[in-house]
Amino acid sequence: MAEAWSLCRSDGPHDWSLTNTSGKVARQVYVRFEGTVDGRRWWEGVVPASGLARVARFQPDETVWIDVDRSDTVDQVSVRWKSGLCTKTWSTEDP
Repeated sequence: MAEAWSLCRSDGPHDWSLTNTSGKVARQVYVRFEGTVDGRRWWEGVVPASGLARVARFQPDETVWIDVDRSDTVDQVSVRWKSGLCTKTWSTEDP
């Protein structure tokens, strides 16, 4: 599958926007943000269910807004989801 997500930093009231661009419903979406602070790696996992119309179902072209601690230090983001019977991961560095 080609790139299935659009992830953007936001200057608005939320840190990030995540849009499902796969054309398919994604289930069990989990987003992991990683970065470095004072030379130490950190990570924060987010299940963006609170922003979705139906918990655990991310519709095509649906966008959620996500806030994370230390957002300004994020250098890698991974999105994991189920599509059909497969678990897939989309990852980006320095989004």
